[in-house]
Amino acid sequence: MSLDSNHEGFPNVLLEAMCCGLPILTTNCKSGPSEIMKLEKSVENDIMTTPYGILTPVGDVNTMAKGMAYFVKNPDYLTSCKTHVLDRIKDFRKEGILKAYELALSKQ
Repeated sequence: MSLDSNHEGFPNVLLEAMCCGLPILTTNCKSGPSEIMKLEKSVENDIMTTPYGILTPVGDVNTMAKGMAYFVKNPDYLTSCKTHVLDRIKDFRKEGILKAYELALSKQ
């Protein structure tokens, strides 16, 4: 799944793709993709790999194409991303989120 946004609030489409077991290729726009994909180190002009897929700089079409090529050239990585996204999406289940809200509200 490819997402090439300049900005996002909360990119639901990334979670929807993860539910389908799709590896992710997205821009590293503010607010969302890097947090969902647990990016550890941002890089300015290159692809950024995570266990769930690849992030690229915003507005960099050539690096987005490089990310696509990376998936093609590294089929083992592509396969592992398909497995890892199914594990990562579990962190966004409503039960866990509701418990986090309840905990936060009980502390007030």
